[in-house]
Amino acid sequence: MNEIYKNKLIILRQRIPIGLCDGLVLIESVSGDLEKAEKQFKADMVTLSIDSINDNTNG
Repeated sequence: MNEIYKNKLIILRQRIPIGLCDGLVLIESVSGDLEKAEKQFKADMVTLSIDSINDNTNG
């Protein structure tokens, strides 16, 4: 892990509840852009929540 991503991971983890590995993967997927990482995380959580609700109502 390079130092830039390590520092960005620390900042990202202060903003959102994310683990080390998942946070690093997310940061790498958006080329280190913390704003995009945070928005992507929030969008993913909304999708997971909706999918979970749908699974519970259809199951």
